[in-house]
Amino acid sequence: MVKFNNHPLLTVARPVLLPLLVAIVIQIVASLMGWIGYQALIDITQGLAQHRAAQQVYQALGWLAVGLAGQSGLGAVALAISHFADARLQRDLRLQLADKLGRLPGQWFSEHPSGHTRQVIQEDVEALHQLVAHNLVEGVAFIMTPLVGLSFCFTLNWRLGLAACVPLALYFALFAVLSRGNMGAIMQQISRHLAAISGVIVDYVRGVAVLKVFGRAGEGYRRFSDATRQFHHDFSHLVRPAMRAQSVAVMVITPPAVALVVVIIGMAGIAQGTISAPALLVACLVAMLLPAAVMTVTQAGQLHSAAVVAARQILDLLNQAELPASRQPVNITASEITLCDVSVIYGGRRALNGINLRLPAGSFTALVGPSGAGKTTLARLLARQMDTTCGQVCIGGHDIRHIPFRQLYQLVGVLEQTPRLPAISLAQNIALGKENVPLSAIRNAAKAAQIDERIMALPGGYNAIPGIDVQLSGGEIQRVAIARLILADRPIVIMDEATSAIDAGAQALICQAIANLTHQRTTLAIAHRLETIQHADQIVVLDNGQISEQGSHEQLLQQQRLYARLWRQFSASASPEGV
Repeated sequence: MVKFNNHPLLTVARPVLLPLLVAIVIQIVASLMGWIGYQALIDITQGLAQHRAAQQVYQALGWLAVGLAGQSGLGAVALAISHFADARLQRDLRLQLADKLGRLPGQWFSEHPSGHTRQVIQEDVEALHQLVAHNLVEGVAFIMTPLVGLSFCFTLNWRLGLAACVPLALYFALFAVLSRGNMGAIMQQISRHLAAISGVIVDYVRGVAVLKVFGRAGEGYRRFSDATRQFHHDFSHLVRPAMRAQSVAVMVITPPAVALVVVIIGMAGIAQGTISAPALLVACLVAMLLPAAVMTVTQAGQLHSAAVVAARQILDLLNQAELPASRQPVNITASEITLCDVSVIYGGRRALNGINLRLPAGSFTALVGPSGAGKTTLARLLARQMDTTCGQVCIGGHDIRHIPFRQLYQLVGVLEQTPRLPAISLAQNIALGKENVPLSAIRNAAKAAQIDERIMALPGGYNAIPGIDVQLSGGEIQRVAIARLILADRPIVIMDEATSAIDAGAQALICQAIANLTHQRTTLAIAHRLETIQHADQIVVLDNGQISEQGSHEQLLQQQRLYARLWRQFSASASPEGV
């Protein structure tokens, strides 16, 4: 997104600036209509006091009605325009943010907590609502209407105008003396605290089931409650000075206090013959409107600070660096993958260093190694969830960076360790990304994934919605995801420890489903359970970001190096004696 005058609010709201300007102009006209009402009040009170003809009084009443109708009617039109603009802005921003998330590299999500992302899309976009839909128009109304009234008071008598201004001057002076701190900086700190709380909530909800299983639910709750109490303490510390200042300063602009000042000065003017009683009455009415205007302006200032912080965070997400995208499709006739002198540096360390690897078309390559060896980084490169720092990743002889994303995702399918199923029917989940797929094709894919019988046994069958109509186990969710990939028919499959979190009872079904998925497809599998990759065409052992060994299961065992040690450790832990 291109920045507009370097102001975050102007940049974010640029698509709706024109209707907002129209709404503001209409509201200004509506406020100016108040002059008609004030003059009509003078004419009415003078007519009644001087016993003028009823026709003149009724005429003044008519002008009062015109002024009030103009104010309320035009004000309603201005608010309608601002609300439509706000609805459009929120829709467009959420669509832009969702589209942006779909184009960010995979490593971005591992580096940014989900709570922060949720806050930007939900709370930060919502924070713009009050400003765009209400405060711009209502702020103009609450500023212009009293200004018109004050101007009218000065035309009646300059003492009345000054009398109405005195309480305002006292309010702002007291607030400036008693408050401290920059409101924008304070709102930015509050926003950071809210993002942290949001992340704690997400982590707690996701982990509560595991914590219960291990009898540690109380520990998760304590972390959540500690974070909540810390937020309460920090929030109170940040806003207490401004709240204290507001509580004291607001006492001098209560309607009775303001009216009292105007009446005292006005009575002196009446005694001297310089101020009329109707003028004093109208001046009191105008003065009593000022407190509401001041409170609205004060709240608008706080909301403006919050909106600036929200807009800045929205822009920060929208301006995150994307992977460069090619638009010209390439002619790929083979699914062979080659990595030539590939290195990756991020997070201040070298995750991969000088990787040279070939995955023949239709072969099964297993990737093993200790934690932090670079396995996930290498797998992300093939799905282009990130780019190399140097070197090339090629599919069918074409640099992956020159393949458009749409074409790439028609070549590469990814099976995650813990896939998630959207809240749509199981048939739609399996046919995700395809249109008008017959049920017979969906069932064939499910049969190959060893999940058709389980789905057909459900009351809703393939129309059942996971998480609503049925609670599937981890292995069943994995098999639905496998069925999705089988139906998608991608020539390349990347699996990130697809069997690591599956119980032994489901492992046989998963392994058969994976065998059907990977048949005659170029496959790279990050392996956790080594017995599942004994028959791989090649096993690549990573250590400290480098290939330390490469070969078949038997060849690597004979070398008696890292793979052999990992195999002995796995065999010992898997045997009954090792339990």
